[in-house]
Amino acid sequence: MDDPRKKPDARRRRRKRPDGNGAREGEVVVVCPGCDTRIQVPRRGESYKTSCPYCEQFMVVPATVQGPGTQSPPPSVPKRRKRSRPQAGKNVFRVKPPEPEKPPPPRISLPFLSAIVFPWYPEVLVRWVILSVGCSIVGLLFMSTAWSFENGVYTAGIALAVSTLWIGIFTFSYLAAAATAIITETAHGIDRVAGWPDADWREWFSEMLFYVPSLGAAVSGGYGIGHLWLLFSDAFWPPMAVGFFVLAPICLLSAIDANTAFALLTKFVVISLYRRWWVWLRFYAMAAVVGIIWPLPVFLALPWAPFYIVGITGPLMAAALLIYARLMGRVAVLSIR
Repeated sequence: MDDPRKKPDARRRRRKRPDGNGAREGEVVVVCPGCDTRIQVPRRGESYKTSCPYCEQFMVVPATVQGPGTQSPPPSVPKRRKRSRPQAGKNVFRVKPPEPEKPPPPRISLPFLSAIVFPWYPEVLVRWVILSVGCSIVGLLFMSTAWSFENGVYTAGIALAVSTLWIGIFTFSYLAAAATAIITETAHGIDRVAGWPDADWREWFSEMLFYVPSLGAAVSGGYGIGHLWLLFSDAFWPPMAVGFFVLAPICLLSAIDANTAFALLTKFVVISLYRRWWVWLRFYAMAAVVGIIWPLPVFLALPWAPFYIVGITGPLMAAALLIYARLMGRVAVLSIR
């Protein structure tokens, strides 16, 4: 019988004694990434996976360690990058967009005439159909509202006016959000627009409000030009329309460039008007052609079939507005060069 007073072998005692980190020889201490618990696991010649006995979280035991008891740091989880709008005062057209994970596509040359076929790109076609339906419904409701008030049906006229207002807000707010994506991405030389607005009507509404001060300034400028023209002739509406046609893209591009709705004129736009005047002339020429093709059928056929022609010209209106946004992006990209 062994003597209980006999001391055990010193070598066996050293082999079982844990080190300073709490791990025995041939084992390693790792930290569970799920519950931050220190766990002793056996060492191997290659890395392997094991699960935590407390939270059942899988973790990887490394193959190469400095010694027994070396802690393995928990794997880092990459953080999601938040999409943020540029700060007010930053020039959108002259500041590079945030670096994506993949290399950006090469800057390509987009001729002005390519804007004519833009609404029928595969990714744009669905948006054009949605805007066409919205514009047609708004036009039909507007004509119905006017007919109801002219014939004394005021109750129906009020109901139709409220419906026209709400559908018009949804339609043109989505148009404003889509126009922002078209202008900014075209200004960076991108042919295929990818940053279309999400299905959130509150963001659409904020984008529509972003354009209100610029369009209001263009209307006010056209109104002043019309009154000045009255000093020389009796015409008021034609010079007012021309003044709005000239001032609207200048005010809109200035607001987008400065990323604030109240920037009616920026240095970038002023310099481009002087140094790239031929670019602006091409823009105004094509915008005038698009602006004539869209309302021309309305004025010609409105006296004979007002309801039918307003419903039919909805797709023309949607296509003209998408082309106009594309042309504004072309002005920005050509003015940077």
